[in-house]
Amino acid sequence: MCRGITIIAAAISLILPTNTYANQSSEAVSGTGEMAQKFGKRSDILHAALSPDGQKVVFITAGPGRTTIASWAAVSGGEMKVVTATNGDPNRLSWCDFVTNERLVCRANMIDSTGTLLLGFSRLFAINLDGSDVVSLGQSNSRYSTRLRQNNGNIIDWLSGVEGKVLMAQEFIPEIKKNSNIVRRDDGLAVVEVDIANNKSKKVESANSAAQRYLSDGQGNVRMVSYGIKENTRGYSTGESKIAYRLKGDRKWLDFSRYNGSDGDDFWPMAVDAKTNSVFGLQKKDGREALYSVSLDEAKTRKLIFAHDKVDVGGIVRFGEGGRVVGVHFAVDRPETVYFDTYLAGLSKKLSKALPKLPIVDFLDASTDENRLLIYAGSDSDPGRYYVFDKTTKKLNQMVASRKLLENITLSEMVPVSYQVAPDVNIPGYLTLPPGMTQDDAKNLPAIVMPHGGPSARDVWGFDWFAQFFANQGYAVLQPNYRGSYGYGDQWYIQNGFQSWRTAIGDINAGGRWLVSQGIADPDKMAIIGWSYGGYAALQSAVLEPGLFKAVGAVAPVTDFQDTINESRNFTNYHLVRNMIGSGAHITQGSPLRNVERISVPVILFHGDKDLNVSVRQSRLMEDALKDVGKPVIYHEYKGLDHNLPDNDVRTHMLASIFRFLKDSLQ
Repeated sequence: MCRGITIIAAAISLILPTNTYANQSSEAVSGTGEMAQKFGKRSDILHAALSPDGQKVVFITAGPGRTTIASWAAVSGGEMKVVTATNGDPNRLSWCDFVTNERLVCRANMIDSTGTLLLGFSRLFAINLDGSDVVSLGQSNSRYSTRLRQNNGNIIDWLSGVEGKVLMAQEFIPEIKKNSNIVRRDDGLAVVEVDIANNKSKKVESANSAAQRYLSDGQGNVRMVSYGIKENTRGYSTGESKIAYRLKGDRKWLDFSRYNGSDGDDFWPMAVDAKTNSVFGLQKKDGREALYSVSLDEAKTRKLIFAHDKVDVGGIVRFGEGGRVVGVHFAVDRPETVYFDTYLAGLSKKLSKALPKLPIVDFLDASTDENRLLIYAGSDSDPGRYYVFDKTTKKLNQMVASRKLLENITLSEMVPVSYQVAPDVNIPGYLTLPPGMTQDDAKNLPAIVMPHGGPSARDVWGFDWFAQFFANQGYAVLQPNYRGSYGYGDQWYIQNGFQSWRTAIGDINAGGRWLVSQGIADPDKMAIIGWSYGGYAALQSAVLEPGLFKAVGAVAPVTDFQDTINESRNFTNYHLVRNMIGSGAHITQGSPLRNVERISVPVILFHGDKDLNVSVRQSRLMEDALKDVGKPVIYHEYKGLDHNLPDNDVRTHMLASIFRFLKDSLQ
């Protein structure tokens, strides 16, 4: 679940990161197990980027507690040097990227409240590698602003070859001042060329209150714009967009298409390619997402670039100067990438041979001349490492590992499996057993079924810290891609996991019965644990089939459909949420909060009190409802944290708490 932009007006000041950070250690960490601490530690590397000259890499790293740190290191070697850091209360760094060899643009995200509403904010700022000369990008705040500034903009073109400047889609907010003619009147999203040294800007596209998104061709030319279509009454989004484009060398906007985000059948532009004068985007083919290109001329010729006969195209791969489209990624059993760029296709194969234990290879960034490439490589049993490859010397230099605390721990294989739920329906998923154990060896183990969130999502083969922790503790973990999951086309997605909850939960419960039928799981020691929609599924599984699982764990779960709809009234996506969840008897039948009397096993709940995706109210109501009918429940609420609980100490506490809960419940 994801909320839209709020429609109320207010003001907030920019909170920029400082050069110090505080250890947000939790008292709850003491007494937890060593393994919970090692698996609960967030990934050491959250983002990485290469400098234009290929000599340096900037990393966003997870510091103590909930802190995030921007550091850089020379490719030639040496220690990381801190640029800046945030304490996570409330602001966190999400990424930093080079504009010049010595200056970065970074994004800080934060969550705060205005009145009774929680709101997400983001701010872009520029900073030197030594931490000096911090400049906030975008329009400055004003106490006369007519509405709240949640985001000050985003970079749409890094203007390769133009020293120290970027194209930024920037939000402009008008002012109201009494007895003054000196007021800001621009209103809406504009495009400006920004000098990151001083935030001086030159307007490229005038502000438009309906504009939602601009696309550049990577060479400084704005070629496409999408306008959101809203209701006239209260400003709620309809989910529809009107898209316009420009002919090459022309300034006039021409109609391109319409897009309805509710059904997703229309073409959605993703990247403009200057070389071919076309735009790449996704559109359905035979009920599955496929990659097409459309020429940006008067003919608007559409061409199928890539489609898969089993799964959706997950997205495009962009790389190098101008962010050109070089491939597509998708996943059947394992993640795969098809490269259109012949050099990258060949290099990918060579790296797979050179790194046979790290089959997931992603090209992340390149120097301006593309002689040096930043690469990530990982697997199911290796969280991954970051390398710089030099094309001239053919050398592959490892920079850093993703999770240092797990370096000397044997991790488990994640094995693709499937189980039948109907004559022509097999549910794909992944089975993770204790380290070194094969499916033939696995007999009568304690087991966990772990449904993914979303539901418009899917699990993919690769390292999963949550599943790996429980496998390390001796559990068999099954992660099913039940019907209602995204990635397998329209027939698999059905109406979605909310309106078709009986099908989705039925598939998940069938996974538990399959574990028992295969002799893998001890039926008396089987639990279900999930996060977000997965937490909802865990609770609702105990409603649909009481007693199948002997314990239920839910992190940030949806617990009541109607309450979710009601809460979205304060946001522009109200009608989208209402339409997604639907109406009818399933509102009551499909909500665990309204069926707590059917839950017959112990429940443990976790939630952050600044969750923008699923309100903390959902877990609070669930705890109260379970207590009211005398059902055993444990609830842990974490102050100042959002949906993902991005805090090392909190994740450690959560893992240790679940482990103790399962030990007590599955006796």
